[in-house]
Amino acid sequence: MYSTILIVLAQADTQDPHPLPSRAPDEALLQNALSQMKWLFSNPATADNSCTLCIASLQIAKFLSLAAPEQTPPFFVSLCQQFKLSSSCNNTFGATALGSVLTQVVANVNVLGYDGQVRAVTLETCIRC
Repeated sequence: MYSTILIVLAQADTQDPHPLPSRAPDEALLQNALSQMKWLFSNPATADNSCTLCIASLQIAKFLSLAAPEQTPPFFVSLCQQFKLSSSCNNTFGATALGSVLTQVVANVNVLGYDGQVRAVTLETCIRC
């Protein structure tokens, strides 16, 4: 009496049934950040409140600095132009000036925490130091 053994080798199915979308191009992230800024400046709820506008701008800058750091200096140039901070925004906030430093700062800042809050500091003289 002979018995037959059937051996089935399972093949690993490596195809992900739920693939993730492809990464957005860096330029598209910059354009999205700039369109968010235009919306903030045109919306009376944020445009009339400089603190809210500043915090929202920094949140957008933080996201951009983490997702596409090389696009953050052009974003700062645009912010400079929107806020009218300088007459030479490219020279002040471009990649070869403060733009790269600011990119590092906003990448590490906690905008919604204490880093984004303005606090008054009072220095008192120490009589018995």
